[in-house]
Amino acid sequence: MAIAIAVYIAAGRIAPPRYEPLGAAFLPQTLSLILGLCAVLVIVKALLALAVRRQVHQENPHPASGEDIAATGSARVWPVLGALLVSGIFLICFAERLLDFRILAVVYILSLGLLMAGWRPRFLLILAAFSIPFSLAVHWGFTHIVFVPLP
Repeated sequence: MAIAIAVYIAAGRIAPPRYEPLGAAFLPQTLSLILGLCAVLVIVKALLALAVRRQVHQENPHPASGEDIAATGSARVWPVLGALLVSGIFLICFAERLLDFRILAVVYILSLGLLMAGWRPRFLLILAAFSIPFSLAVHWGFTHIVFVPLP
């Protein structure tokens, strides 16, 4: 949520261009609003899950295996850390223009999808079917509609 707010504020400081009707701040502000909405949904989902967990704990304060709960919680950390690592690598490659955006976007979506899906190879086909047209559409949209040149 903090990142969405920071991006929205920073984008508001972009000087308006002369010939663009929407302005340069439109896209980053729109994306930050979407990011903020997603953050709110994740927070609400987490609070609901916490309420359910408390309810289950009140009904059964002594579960059969407390280690299972701890293992489940720690198992969720690795995909998040992997996603942060993959995102960092993506940002570095994008900022340094090491690869074409379309290739980077496909690899990024495939990597995140496999991290979230638990490295199931059959899911790779679904991710490829989504990531390739998506990266091409985003590249086309940025270069032809918003006139932002991507590497």
